[in-house]
Amino acid sequence: MSIKKTDAREYAFNFFFQHISSEGLNGLHEHAQKSNDPRYIDQLLDNFNLSYFIEDDEKDQSTNQLSDDQLFYARKIIVKTLNEIENTISLLNSSLKNKNLGDLSPVEQSILTLALGEKEAMKEIPKAVILNEYIELSKKYGSNESYSLINGVLDKLI
Repeated sequence: MSIKKTDAREYAFNFFFQHISSEGLNGLHEHAQKSNDPRYIDQLLDNFNLSYFIEDDEKDQSTNQLSDDQLFYARKIIVKTLNEIENTISLLNSSLKNKNLGDLSPVEQSILTLALGEKEAMKEIPKAVILNEYIELSKKYGSNESYSLINGVLDKLI
């Protein structure tokens, strides 16, 4: 059975966006040091879920529903991205013209790091799929300029 990975990617994007917005890239380094501990990841995701899965009292349901398979997929790319964060940041810094990753918006930082993390975690996913999915996220959450930056950087690196 195929799962809708777009929603899992959006969940993972929001996870990284929340952490980069509140802690910066240095916060990701701290999480990366503990990312091989499943209990730590469980706690990190449980804390994130409190804000992501907001209950809609009028409808008596959560506003962001994900299946267990989607959550598993999101967790896999989150953990792989955290495990590879040092290499990813270095790679991104070397490929950005006249900028560092830290100069970009939290949206752009989140999308770029996550796209490269997914590429490493899910080698069977075609380049075109990863490019398209993360470009769509940049169109949804980023500025008007985000799309071209994300497209250019990922096209070189994926």
